[in-house]
Amino acid sequence: NLSSTDQQSVQLGGSVSASNPNDYYIKNNNVLQQKASSYEINTNSLNLKVKNVYSAPDIIYHFPINYLNEDSSQSGYTTNIPGYYYRSTILNRVNVVDGWGSITTPYGTFNNCLRVVSTVTQVDSFAIDTFSSPSTLVTYRDLKWLDNSKKYPVLTVKQVKVGVNFVTQSIEYYDNQQFFQPNAYFVYYPTIVSVGDTVQFQNLSTNAQTYQWNFGDPTSGGNNQSSAFNPS
Repeated sequence: NLSSTDQQSVQLGGSVSASNPNDYYIKNNNVLQQKASSYEINTNSLNLKVKNVYSAPDIIYHFPINYLNEDSSQSGYTTNIPGYYYRSTILNRVNVVDGWGSITTPYGTFNNCLRVVSTVTQVDSFAIDTFSSPSTLVTYRDLKWLDNSKKYPVLTVKQVKVGVNFVTQSIEYYDNQQFFQPNAYFVYYPTIVSVGDTVQFQNLSTNAQTYQWNFGDPTSGGNNQSSAFNPS
């Protein structure tokens, strides 16, 4: 019932890249857990849409979150497109609620915050076409300050382990208005039409509140445009 994306593209090697990433979560009163992810593999001549369903979910939080809570979990998934692409990923996550108090960010001071340190060790194995790479191991962590009144982190620090030290990669503040780029997308049927047929449009757009359709047929007068969600 939740999804998120950082909209980042990653170069996997040569002319092969991964784009349009999305993470999918289930949240209820007991847990927030990642259940799946998706992205696209792109080459000079190929575009593959990949979906990973976790064999065991990645537990992001256990609820309720209290000071000195600790928990750990192991998750993973395997993607196999014979002849093109293989990936096996194993994640070991340890969560520790190690602090509480006030936190000051550029957007204000937030009282009674909890700090959650989430450390992940990730082991990846890749194979693309006939090339296979040795397994890689990376350790990273998120430091999140959670404000109970906001119901989300007001500050997140992302770090990666280099040698024996954690190096900060990014700092994100969440107490500001967020804008999500609208993405127009639709399907229609029938896909093969003749003059006089009625064509039904199914709106699959995301992050939009209003819609304006133009069918490129000015001779139809007022029927050439529509503001309906699913017009015909």
